[in-house]
Amino acid sequence: MADPIKLQGIQPAVDPDQIGISYSGGGPLVLIELGIAQAFVEKGIRPAVITGASAGALAATAHALDPVDGTGIDLAADLLGRVTNDLLDLTPFHFIGRVILEREHTTSVGDNAPIGPLIKRGLRRFLDLDDVTIGLFKPPAYPELMIVATDVINQGAVWFPDDTLIEEALIASSAIPGVFPWRHVTINGQEMTLVDGGVVANQPLSNLVERGCGTLYACAVGPVGPSPEPENGFDNAMRAVNLMMRQSTKLEEDYVRLKLGSTGQVHHIHPIVEVPADKFDFTPELVRAVMDEARRKTLEWWSQPHDD
Repeated sequence: MADPIKLQGIQPAVDPDQIGISYSGGGPLVLIELGIAQAFVEKGIRPAVITGASAGALAATAHALDPVDGTGIDLAADLLGRVTNDLLDLTPFHFIGRVILEREHTTSVGDNAPIGPLIKRGLRRFLDLDDVTIGLFKPPAYPELMIVATDVINQGAVWFPDDTLIEEALIASSAIPGVFPWRHVTINGQEMTLVDGGVVANQPLSNLVERGCGTLYACAVGPVGPSPEPENGFDNAMRAVNLMMRQSTKLEEDYVRLKLGSTGQVHHIHPIVEVPADKFDFTPELVRAVMDEARRKTLEWWSQPHDD
């Protein structure tokens, strides 16, 4: 946890009127985060900075594309309605074929690379945007967008620079270890081996403070109570990864609260919506139903007294 937390020894200078939003990792639970993003749009909350890790990077990008009318969120919903375990090579048939071909060098259960062309085509068709990079997301037209991945060689967080294609950043940031393969990405002339950003910064909040945001929203997903026994090895691996990420999330969130003191505030948004956390078999109906429930529960959270 020492690497992504960079506030040691300083009292951050923040503006309470400057809003930062952080979306955590969560695999298929990205549908819930898109519903949270819809609630922000409906409330008319305009963030200055949005950060995201893993699945949360997709929600962060969708939100940052249009925080006023939510067209980016609609685009993400449309794209995810076409995603299935088959598309991501997560069926037993695909896995057996991968093991036969790669044997002891098998890198993962599935492959999230097919998401890239979907994103690229969707941006062109829905928003008339080509070759979108991180650098597009700059004020005043857009909130600043920050996406994180994990450098498994140097064992630290990597924040994608302006010239990184958005689909490349999203695929690397969501490369869940064991589920999707690691990615080789060239950053500032150096080739890096990257995996899921949630490994080291599952709830990126420190960067929001460093950018001067004094009102922070930590948008988290995942169960909060006891879970049933895992059904299979894949389910077990997913749960273990999600549990590690949640513990990392709690540590960073509490640490940022401590450092902010009375100069800022962290709001924790965590609507509970039932989504199979080990399956990417989405349909347009499932996507919209989950998003709508998450949106409604997030708006209810705003309307009631709560402890953050």
